Amino acid sequence: MFSTQKSRLKRFLTRATSVKHFKTSETVSPTKRCVSEPSSKFNQKNPAIEYESIVQEIVCTEYTYLLELRRILNEVIGPLESQTTCKRLKSVCTCLRALHELHTLLYKDMVCQASPISALSKSLPVFSDIYHTYIINMVMDPLSMKQYLNTSNRFNDRLLIPLQHLLRYPMLLGRLYKYCKRYPHLCSNITLLKQTLTSFQKLCTYMDEEKAREESYLLLSFLCRNHQVALDIPRWVIFKGPVPTLPSTEKTAEKNLQKACVFCNDGLLVWTNDVTMQENMKALSIEQCLQVEAANTTLHLQSITLHGQLVNHCLEPNTLAAAAFVRWYKQRQRT
Repeated sequence: MFSTQKSRLKRFLTRATSVKHFKTSETVSPTKRCVSEPSSKFNQKNPAIEYESIVQEIVCTEYTYLLELRRILNEVIGPLESQTTCKRLKSVCTCLRALHELHTLLYKDMVCQASPISALSKSLPVFSDIYHTYIINMVMDPLSMKQYLNTSNRFNDRLLIPLQHLLRYPMLLGRLYKYCKRYPHLCSNITLLKQTLTSFQKLCTYMDEEKAREESYLLLSFLCRNHQVALDIPRWVIFKGPVPTLPSTEKTAEKNLQKACVFCNDGLLVWTNDVTMQENMKALSIEQCLQVEAANTTLHLQSITLHGQLVNHCLEPNTLAAAAFVRWYKQRQRT
């Protein structure tokens, strides 16, 4: 009898628990869902606020860069001007002072005007002149670099800060232009914004090319100073690094030969002893690349020396050097 009552009581409690759970899931859960999952319209940002935040980021970035230029002038340029006799380094100091004046005026214009776009557009011609002069002078040959390192221990990478900041303009202007295309009513002159963005993109591309050409000219002048190589030809380095090569014959005891080279866009090939320390680099052989043929296990490279002797090199195929040679030869065949 007691067992029967006990089983009935157990079934009653089980049924009551399930009913209570059902009511809770039907009445409470929708309320919780409404509270925990807000409507999507609350997640949407106000377009005007987002536009203003990008504009303020441009102004704040300019102010931060201006402070960094002041630190460079006080901590690097001031002591350097009184210690160095290198003309290039003195020109770098002059350019940095001109950059400081330029960006001081630019920041004041950004603050005074309603939008920084017109201020940037107005400063573009001066940007091109000063930054071009700065790039040409900051790219130093190994001897000048060694002389500078002996006179100052605070070189690091601070001279690259202006070039790094220059790349931020097209990035921020691109974000602003992309946003204004979605909401045209936010920008009063979207045509000026697009023109300023395009001009800064072209300026950064031009500065990169000028820097590469100047670095290539100084490197080749350093390597080929004792050889009969025309250095006034406009060329630039497309590869500089180690070149894993294979033995030319099976009788060679060596399995892998590690070389290094400097390879230019016109096919000039300078084999060197090392590429890690530029001031220690020496030209072992100067050649002109003629033909590149890719095989299954090797990459055959044919070149001619300054004395008219044909040379064949066997390179490992799956390397950065091999990819650079193959890419250059394909482009040459197209032209």
